Amino acid sequence: MRVKTEILLIVSILNIIPFTIIIIGDWLGASIQSPWFTYIISYQGTSLISAYSNLGYVTSGILSPKSTISIVLWETGTVLLAAATCLLFYEHTNASPRHKVSGTLTILAGIAMLASLVQQYGPLLHGPAGIAIPVGLPLVFAVGWWVYRYEEPVDPSPAGEQAAGEGEQELQ
Repeated sequence: MRVKTEILLIVSILNIIPFTIIIIGDWLGASIQSPWFTYIISYQGTSLISAYSNLGYVTSGILSPKSTISIVLWETGTVLLAAATCLLFYEHTNASPRHKVSGTLTILAGIAMLASLVQQYGPLLHGPAGIAIPVGLPLVFAVGWWVYRYEEPVDPSPAGEQAAGEGEQELQ
């Protein structure tokens, strides 16, 4: 069973589209956050922060514990999304039935990223740190569910029935 190219393409695109728009503090800046980078515009300037840089901030200890937990949850979601994409590539090339695992990993990635936003901005995604608008996260859940529910179409051709019927005729 091979996964359709369309599913593979859509899950791959999830790795680059922006998931969240964030208004920082009391309108001190704004950012767009995707799995692999965050683009920030503030009164201090413009920054592009990669996932690798975020992990550097976590390990150096310069962030508050609240921000550290938030970044760890977001990066966990990024790793889960990357793993789901890699599994789909593997299934596409080797005809291995792992699309349910990929769908589950995609949904778990969305949960981890949403938990990251709740950790940083509160359960209503609005607090002293700012406002988070998760525009792309519903798409992550929808695609994860779609991949999980995907079933290979059954070939309705009677080729298999004809082959069985031919063998019976030869025996008679």
